[in-house]
Amino acid sequence: MAGYIEDRWLKKRPNKETGKRERTALWGKCTRYRVKGIPGVRDRSFDTVADAKAWLAEAQTDARRGDFVDARDGAISLREYVEKHWWPSQVHPAQTLESMRHRIWGQVLPQLGDLALRDIGVAELRKWSADVQRAVASSTA
Repeated sequence: MAGYIEDRWLKKRPNKETGKRERTALWGKCTRYRVKGIPGVRDRSFDTVADAKAWLAEAQTDARRGDFVDARDGAISLREYVEKHWWPSQVHPAQTLESMRHRIWGQVLPQLGDLALRDIGVAELRKWSADVQRAVASSTA
């Protein structure tokens, strides 16, 4: 698993003349260290390099085991996830996209769209499925 720690307060390369790393425009304005470069995981910031290293090592270990879940992402609603993250990444023929759009915005988001991703479980999906099967033909559902 990829991933690296970025120091946001100091430039990566030292000044050629002085040999020292220069301050960036973010000096003292934000958390100093940011873990980046992990596919599918949002960047995460820390005050100390030790905290950043510990989190990165734990995330890499969990990813190797297949256990890693970025808990912050579960707080967003299904609607926000679909509209901002999932839908823009879909690459299909125009006909397929139109069919998907009709089903997602017509059947899924009206009932499940306001729920946080972490709150959607088996019970919610069973209720949604039953509601859809009552509203449309079985072949469509």
